[in-house]
Amino acid sequence: MAEEKKTKEEVAEASMMLDLSAQLKAEMDDAKDYNNQVGQERAESTEYYLGNEPEPTSSLQSYYVSTDVRDTVLFMLPSIMRTFFGTKKIVEFVPKGPEDIPIAEQQTDYINYIVQEQKSWFPSFIRCV
Repeated sequence: MAEEKKTKEEVAEASMMLDLSAQLKAEMDDAKDYNNQVGQERAESTEYYLGNEPEPTSSLQSYYVSTDVRDTVLFMLPSIMRTFFGTKKIVEFVPKGPEDIPIAEQQTDYINYIVQEQKSWFPSFIRCV
């Protein structure tokens, strides 16, 4: 009887694992499809942003390309950067209690060092803007 009960539990567990595996596979496939779709849309948007001519889809299509958005972003970029990076501390961690003060200070110093001294933030920041 105990073996039969154990077997039923094992079968139920195996069934749950198969369901979980199928669900995870479906989610992964959806994520890949989404990334492919978004990647194509971003590539097309980047081409428009850079002012490259799109492929004509009709003989009646205009060949005028406006770079107003890019020009505005590039004009505003220095002001945006001053807003984020114009202070001595870019990030400050706030402790929840007195025991968290040393850790918060260490985290603040570390993140500010990475952003200000290593300059690895610039490419990521530009991509966000």
